[in-house]
Amino acid sequence: MKAHPDDLTLLLHVRGDLDEVARVRIRRHAGACVECREALEELSSIDTGLRDITPTFRCADDEDLVFSPRDPFRARPPRPAGPAKRAAMKPERTLEVSRSAEVLAPPLVQAAVHGVVALRPALQGLQLSRTEDRLGLIYALDEALERMVERPACWLVFGETAATRARLERRNGRALSSETETLCPLEEVEGAASLVAGSACNWTGDLSRGGRALARAFRAFGHGLGLEPRLAQVEMAEAQRRSFVGRPAEGLRLADRAAGTFLEFGLDAFSARAWTARALALSYLAREEEAVAEFRRAQGEFERLALWNGWVSALNGAGYSLLKLGRLEEARREYARALRRVSRTENPAVHAFVRSNLAKTLLAAGRTDDAARGFSSAASLFFAQGAIVDGLIAMLGEVEARARGGDAIAAERTLGRVRARLERETGAGSRLLDSLEAVLAADRLDTTLLATHLEEASLRLREEPLALRGAG
Repeated sequence: MKAHPDDLTLLLHVRGDLDEVARVRIRRHAGACVECREALEELSSIDTGLRDITPTFRCADDEDLVFSPRDPFRARPPRPAGPAKRAAMKPERTLEVSRSAEVLAPPLVQAAVHGVVALRPALQGLQLSRTEDRLGLIYALDEALERMVERPACWLVFGETAATRARLERRNGRALSSETETLCPLEEVEGAASLVAGSACNWTGDLSRGGRALARAFRAFGHGLGLEPRLAQVEMAEAQRRSFVGRPAEGLRLADRAAGTFLEFGLDAFSARAWTARALALSYLAREEEAVAEFRRAQGEFERLALWNGWVSALNGAGYSLLKLGRLEEARREYARALRRVSRTENPAVHAFVRSNLAKTLLAAGRTDDAARGFSSAASLFFAQGAIVDGLIAMLGEVEARARGGDAIAAERTLGRVRARLERETGAGSRLLDSLEAVLAADRLDTTLLATHLEEASLRLREEPLALRGAG
């Protein structure tokens, strides 16, 4: 982008209303143009002020300002009448069922860890006409959500397979007046399973697939018990997904809605996670100072609760926002702290994201060799976790680091490995790499053009994963 963007374009960028390619170009331009960077900061401040006074003028239809009329997340479904029956359940019977379910859950989690060969017979062995078995499966799925960062591709298989099992049970018929339907409707099982699948897709990068799963989860919980915290869990995951796909204004609204519910119910850990989702949306809206503050608020709560996976994720997000603000040394210190805190063997997915963002910081600081090694290490970790899209994006980071370091041959070799991996995962090459090869083959490297093409390629990988699938 050679000419300066006009104020309207900059405002649309701040609001998150531009397409992905336009946003990439503006970010690149603002990174090198002090005038436009200051204009973005001023417009972001004005936009924040307007948002602060907006609640005073809200009306019943204010969701229309963000969500389309047919958006499944535009509003929460009305509370179903069925849950009122739960009051008739005897407390001793409810306790008995819960204890039996707790025994069933750990073997299901272990089966999921060992892959689909062990998982399918374990799920087939459940009698989902029994309350204990339904609750046991839900407890196992909740455990998968808590351990999502450890092996997301594994939990993706668990969620999708469990959702299929629940749908088969529905087709086989069920007694709607039974105790099982009163305490734990089958929709609750399908909702929990689809929530696990959708959340896993946020980690593996298959965002279209994840969107379908999360919409199913929202609908299923709405038709089941209609519990507000459950619906808020889905909104929180969808908030992250929408930020990833370039719709951060919607993501921010969903994160705010979820955070309000968690606060109302006193769910501190979930509140901190919602703040992280909110911070992510703010970052995608180019409101980086606010994002840093929100990430740090979540980080403090995670530390108080000794939830170190969440702590590292929030710290990682704060570091990336600092990087985009140009505060490189501060970001580097944050990532160094995170790498000391998180174990590569126990939490490889989180470690991979931290290492990838540290590599971005090193690249911005001109330490190209260190950055290339960091990207390469992160890519290996991503691939080992089945996060194919993130692994490919990390490899593209290595391409940029090698090229900026003056090693065009190594950059072309790495790009060749990216193409080979795409062919292996999708069965075909990708034209999105052709422009990168042309830039690398030029007599004189245009680093700005290379960076723009690399970021556009990364966005395309996230938007169009096609056949990219995490390995179980």
